Amino acid sequence: MKHAASAVVATANNPGFTPQEARDFYPDGITMREARERYFQRAGFSAASYVDPWLFVPFAGRVVRLPNLKARRDAVRVHDLNHVIGGFGTDWLGEAMIGGFELGMGAGQYWIAWMLDATALSVGLVRAPGAVIKSFARGRAARASTFAVIPDVTAPEYEAILDSTVGEFRARIGAPDHADVTVADVLKLAGYTVGGWCVVPLIMGIALGTAIHGVVSPPVAEA
Repeated sequence: MKHAASAVVATANNPGFTPQEARDFYPDGITMREARERYFQRAGFSAASYVDPWLFVPFAGRVVRLPNLKARRDAVRVHDLNHVIGGFGTDWLGEAMIGGFELGMGAGQYWIAWMLDATALSVGLVRAPGAVIKSFARGRAARASTFAVIPDVTAPEYEAILDSTVGEFRARIGAPDHADVTVADVLKLAGYTVGGWCVVPLIMGIALGTAIHGVVSPPVAEA
């Protein structure tokens, strides 16, 4: 799908990697900044998502324009780094899996990440429960939460992390390739799913409101 250079599209149809494929595509020796550029190029995104005031979301064959809140713009700066270290795709499955991963490790003070992750999780558990549950277990088993390590994306520490190597950051977060799923994991996921179901109507209401006010873009153009 193609849009104006300044536009931001919420998802792209790029599948994820296995842990080994992720290490091959994002090798330990490059910087996180370089790895993020590789992620952008593969997904068709850009750093515009960090400054653009609007978020363009495919919906029912069209593209709905939603406000790209500052809270979301901050959270996505961290979220994108999790795409790198976890090897998650940007298709619906990848976003559901990273939603589980981030909920497992905890999204800290990034309240919008909790909401959006729970929403993606609630969809993913219906369509691919096994993959999402395993991703949650990986996040829960991580040594540290990326969101806790980066509590403020405007601080110098964030730029320092981008200049560190992928290997250094992977070691700091310490997320395993695989983790055993426990009963507690399943119960927590059930709670997050209920939360996601509560958030979905809110997001749909915002989308409907923007559509009524004439901010729906033309039909999605194929690449």
